[in-house]
Amino acid sequence: MTQQEPITGATPVRRVVTGADSDGRSLFVSDASVNPSSEPAPGVYLTDLWVLDAVPARTDKLHLPHALEPPPGGVVFRIVEFPPDDQWKASQRGRVFGSNDYPDDEPTSDAMLHRTDTIDFITVLNGEIRAIAEDGHVDLKPGDTLVQRGTRHSWSNLTNRPCVVVAVLVSTRQPTSSES
Repeated sequence: MTQQEPITGATPVRRVVTGADSDGRSLFVSDASVNPSSEPAPGVYLTDLWVLDAVPARTDKLHLPHALEPPPGGVVFRIVEFPPDDQWKASQRGRVFGSNDYPDDEPTSDAMLHRTDTIDFITVLNGEIRAIAEDGHVDLKPGDTLVQRGTRHSWSNLTNRPCVVVAVLVSTRQPTSSES
C-alpha cells in the first residue's frame, strides 16, 4: 500500500495492525500514520483505517477507491472529523452528502440527509455532534455510541470546534458474482 499525500488541515491517524508469523505467533505487522483519504465536503475528513470486501478476510483493501459505503458484503472502519457547521455546511446546499442516488433520497433543506445500505456503529471520540433523523435529533458527546441501521440521517456540529468520531460501516448488500 502506498502512503497518500496528506490533505491540508487534516490530522493523520496512527494505525497499528497485528498479524501472525509462519508459526502462528502473533506480531505487529504495521505501525504507521494513515492520512485522510477523502474530503467529501470542505473540512470534513474521512480516514479509512480498514476496508474489507468480504468477511472473513485476512488482508485489508485500503487500496480500493474511496466510497462512502463499504464494498458489498464488506466493512469500513474509519475516523470522521466534522468541523463546526459554519465552516462547511453552507457549501453543501443542494448536494446530498455521499449521495448513492437512492430513489427515496428526496431533495431536502438538509444537504447531509442521506441513507446507506449499511449498519453503522459510531462512537464520539472528542467534541460534540448532533445526529439527526427525519423525526428528531440526539446530541452525542465523547463516549456516546450510535447504531445507525440504514435509515436516513444527517450530522450537525453546532459547536465551535471539530468533532471526531470512529465509525464502523458494515454492508448489508451481498456481492454479486462479478464482485466476489
